[in-house]
Amino acid sequence: MNLLDYLNRYGEKSLEELPFNELDAAIFAELSYLDLEKIAPYFIDGKGRIPLKSLNLTQIKELSKLTLDAPNCEALLKRVSKAPRFMGLGIGLGHAVNDKRKVIQFAAFTFFLPDGTLYIAYRGTDTTLLGWKEDFQLAYREAIPSHKEALEYAKQVLDWYPKAKFYLGGHSKGGNLASYVLFHLENTYMGRLLSAYSFDGPGFKKAPEKFEERKDKLQKYMTQEDLIGCFFNLIENPHVVITNNPVAAGGHNPFTWQVDLKKIAFKRAKERSKASIDGEKAFMKVVLETPEEDISLAEDALFHVYSNCRTVFDLVLRLVPDFLKREEALNRYSLEERKKIKDFFERLKKALFKQDPEKKEKK
Repeated sequence: MNLLDYLNRYGEKSLEELPFNELDAAIFAELSYLDLEKIAPYFIDGKGRIPLKSLNLTQIKELSKLTLDAPNCEALLKRVSKAPRFMGLGIGLGHAVNDKRKVIQFAAFTFFLPDGTLYIAYRGTDTTLLGWKEDFQLAYREAIPSHKEALEYAKQVLDWYPKAKFYLGGHSKGGNLASYVLFHLENTYMGRLLSAYSFDGPGFKKAPEKFEERKDKLQKYMTQEDLIGCFFNLIENPHVVITNNPVAAGGHNPFTWQVDLKKIAFKRAKERSKASIDGEKAFMKVVLETPEEDISLAEDALFHVYSNCRTVFDLVLRLVPDFLKREEALNRYSLEERKKIKDFFERLKKALFKQDPEKKEKK
């Protein structure tokens, strides 16, 4: 059972009959991956919104087609747009920024719940290589450009709706952005915050100044085979969920997360696997022992090699051809720089693919 099964079972129930829960929060986080900015653009007066029930099938397919999991995203939007539970739901204030020069891949949306509550959702990494490059910077920078965008977006929306209570949420990088906003909003907004959700989003190299006083507001989710949300995690007891497909990036895709329809929640695992914990430790060791400027250099080199690729779909086609031309692409770097680049990736490879002999075939 997954999020789609949850909507099939409880889609008839209103938010009054069945209060907002973690599955609803995950659904909104997933919807932020769709190109909703095309139908719900950002308006400077804060009043632009449309009801999701107004979408037709052609629009739904078009909005879903460029996501990494298009079939499930399309199915999710179909169910949400027709479910009585979300009949009064509006989507608006879609704001997207894609700036190659500043290395920003950012998008945020506001869902307007029938009771006047807001859910501010941040998009995770999209299908562009720009987004993946920005992710790389989370490994060595305390703040990335999208953090500033996320905070300014939330403050503007909350200023437009000064009496509304609100949630923050997102998946992957979107969860990281929601967490950043939680820990950096001014105190004047905090009395209105109901909860913040990070669905398999990585944490931060250093604990934010207001981490201790606000960490209880954050609901952090990982999988038992986690490979992404565990990095730089600062939350002592995150929710560990069971995934149907742990092989694919540790079950990073929330559509693979098992749902308990009786408890109306994700199914929990007792703890993360040893492989997940060991992988996290190995990765963190390499990152923390490498000077920031060397990681930055490795990032620049990696994305220079694949500079012909705009999306991950292009990367699939260009992976081998561009890799074979890597020596030519790396000629722009000095011998010393190339040594640092090679050393970093060699150590990272050894750390992430170190395994027991009997598990080699499975890996």
